[in-house]
Amino acid sequence: MRYLLPSALPGTEFIFARNCHRLWRVFHESYVICLCTRASAQWFYRGRIQQPLSDGCFILMEPGETHVNLKVPCPQTYVVIRIAPDVIASAAMELGVKHHPHFGFALGADPLIRHAFERLAAGVAEERDVLEQQSRFAHGMCLLMTHCIERPRAAAGTFAHVQRPVIERCKAYIRECCHRSITLDELAGISGLSRFHLLRSFQRAVGSPPHAYQVQLRVEHACRLLQTGMRPSLVAAAVGFADQSHLTRHFRKIMYVTPGAYRAARH
Repeated sequence: MRYLLPSALPGTEFIFARNCHRLWRVFHESYVICLCTRASAQWFYRGRIQQPLSDGCFILMEPGETHVNLKVPCPQTYVVIRIAPDVIASAAMELGVKHHPHFGFALGADPLIRHAFERLAAGVAEERDVLEQQSRFAHGMCLLMTHCIERPRAAAGTFAHVQRPVIERCKAYIRECCHRSITLDELAGISGLSRFHLLRSFQRAVGSPPHAYQVQLRVEHACRLLQTGMRPSLVAAAVGFADQSHLTRHFRKIMYVTPGAYRAARH
């Protein structure tokens, strides 16, 4: 079992369990999202036995509730994301939820929600850039508040189209600071929008979230440096990647070739 407390996401904790037989009996003081890759446990929550877990499902649990695994017939593989109540409350306020956030169901199977939080967990496990982790978290919160929290429907226009100059300011800031780690809070401050409104508006206007846009800019800069003959290890540091393997992963994904091969083809 592996525990991570990402500095990019204060108030969160990630638990990665593989082939685990543990019979959990937990009183929760935080909100919990459990992503079940392999699961078949029988469990008790909210005063009753719930529908058995299955591969590919996810669980939502709230502060003040106890959950108990009654039976674990085979090894379970899952990721647990614990989120402090004040973090959920802050996200709810920014997204227009006017009352105490309450999960409308405990067991879900929506692949969109599951995939969003799987990508978040992967980003944390792989220690991706701060902006990427925060963007993935914000995207997950948007889905959570839209599809899982019981609340009155937000009034039309809550996430109205943002004027292009606002997004252009954010794009310019990302270009200017492309080589260093930036946060979603920085971009929100520049735009004058909440983190969640900014994320949705940026995605709508640009076609990708801020962290992906930053990676694209870094790869483009890397191409220019590689064309001069600079070694990939030096290019990685110059454009803001953690190391050469980090550069190679993103470069291959975007350019369909390694940095070394790209450099060799031009010399």
